[in-house]
Amino acid sequence: MLTAAAIAPFVDEVVILDKEAALNGGGTEEELRQEFAATGAKLADRAKLRKGVPQYIHPHGLLCRATHSVELLLPGWLELAKRLGGRITLPGRVKTFYKGLWTHHPVDTTGLITLSGSRGLIEESIRAQLLTLCSNVHIHCGCWAAAPLWSADGSCLEGVVTKAGQEFWADLVIDAAGRRSPVPGWLEGGGYAPPPEVEVDPHVTYSSRLYRLPPTEVENKDWDVIYIRPTAPNTRGGLLQTIEGGLLLCCVWGYSGDHPPQDEQGFLDFLASLERRDMYEAVKDAEPLTKPVAYSGMTNLRRLYEDIPMPGRLAVVGDSLAGFNPVYGQGIGVAAIEAETLKKLLQERARECDSGKLAAADLGALAAPYQAMAKHIVDFPFSRPKKALVEKLMGSYLEALMKLAASDMAAFKAVQEVMNMMTGPDSLIRPGLMVKALRMRFAELLSA
Repeated sequence: MLTAAAIAPFVDEVVILDKEAALNGGGTEEELRQEFAATGAKLADRAKLRKGVPQYIHPHGLLCRATHSVELLLPGWLELAKRLGGRITLPGRVKTFYKGLWTHHPVDTTGLITLSGSRGLIEESIRAQLLTLCSNVHIHCGCWAAAPLWSADGSCLEGVVTKAGQEFWADLVIDAAGRRSPVPGWLEGGGYAPPPEVEVDPHVTYSSRLYRLPPTEVENKDWDVIYIRPTAPNTRGGLLQTIEGGLLLCCVWGYSGDHPPQDEQGFLDFLASLERRDMYEAVKDAEPLTKPVAYSGMTNLRRLYEDIPMPGRLAVVGDSLAGFNPVYGQGIGVAAIEAETLKKLLQERARECDSGKLAAADLGALAAPYQAMAKHIVDFPFSRPKKALVEKLMGSYLEALMKLAASDMAAFKAVQEVMNMMTGPDSLIRPGLMVKALRMRFAELLSA
């Protein structure tokens, strides 16, 4: 939908094929407001319908850069999301336990914001604002792209055929089908090599459920999120997130086969077994609204389309290009930045053509330069095994900064700017931060 928002001003029509059924009726703000004012059980019901989004019930949020990107693409979206119950969360109110230390700054001066809410709220607020602002965007729900339509010489894609046999012809085909995208198979069937893949599997299983706190407890909290980040040999972690309606979305996970139980007592026992009991204490007397829902198979998956010859008029975005372990919240952020980047390319091309709309040839020609730029976007947060000395030194330095961030607001802000994708890791190479980190290390060595 964000890619559609990027393209819509420059073309006559954008068609989105969504294999899932529509969930929000006419999509009016009033309908959405009633939907998200309902009990948390409603969210679980919606999750059952969104079979193509198995992580629907699990925690979601937009990091600072993603929040800015979506607002840039769809002006007014943030206010709509807030009216529907989305919560502005400051990084300092994310109470994080990592390597024996709590990092928690309830009075946050970073200037960064994130949006917290259920997947349903984020998804449907974006859909509603897209359809409000872009009258030339049409969403066909329950419609599955099953096969490509090739040009006569096989040099480019000219559209797709749905599972029902309906043909959609296009000047540019964009693959946003996600991890299970059929495009690698389409390429192979068309005589092209499929993209090489890099996969990092943490062997993690998640389990989430919703709770409701009494209103007085909701207002008295000095945190919006509690995050217990495990380090070896611990295999269990968790995240407790405040979402719309003051509900708590509680997610626990286990690595290397340490799967959270799905029964009531087993879930609570697993929660109580985390390195710190803060999440357990927060929900032990709360009202559970849903049963635990499990999800696994969330590897880091990168398809290297830039390493193969690509047919013309095809672009690949989102999880189809790079899928991330969801615990870091970077997947939606990367998709938003990709869409923002595509819009900038379109704006530049439109200026060159001195035209508001782009011709078919101009639009199709942008696929290759976009794909080259997307490589750098997805590789910034993408995790893959590295052994080089420079990466080890940078990793050690980052660990020192994260430890320093527990007590030093300048270090906390610098780390959060990187984690929220506002700046790159190179921004951490500052004399002031390096001196503080070295002083901390020397003090630790002396005390030892």
